[in-house]
Amino acid sequence: METKVNSKLNPPLNQYIENAKKDFDKIPADRKAQLKKIALFLHTKLNAEKKADLIFICTHNSRRSHMGQLWAYAAANYYGIKGVSSYSGGTEATAFHPNAIKALTKAGFTIAKKQKAPIQNTM
Repeated sequence: METKVNSKLNPPLNQYIENAKKDFDKIPADRKAQLKKIALFLHTKLNAEKKADLIFICTHNSRRSHMGQLWAYAAANYYGIKGVSSYSGGTEATAFHPNAIKALTKAGFTIAKKQKAPIQNTM
């Protein structure tokens, strides 16, 4: 299946993906089979509902889930797949791990600290 690239990513991230694509042939066949099942599910979901919500969960929500969330968003954006939203979560509340931030920044993501909105009393 040929996929049209319609990337709106920042140039360093776009270039990182372009370089990574050169190694796609190194992905083991069993892993590719798993990925094809996920792609088929997303394709079916998007055709039926015009949206797909992806949730990545790990214990601490500090590395893997964030990386899954961001790479899913980047891949959908890179390939111009509309209707994909991605989220991360975990069973324990922890901070975004500095090594994950470093790895994502190296790949071309722009990571900024989000300021928490003040809690307002509505009583």
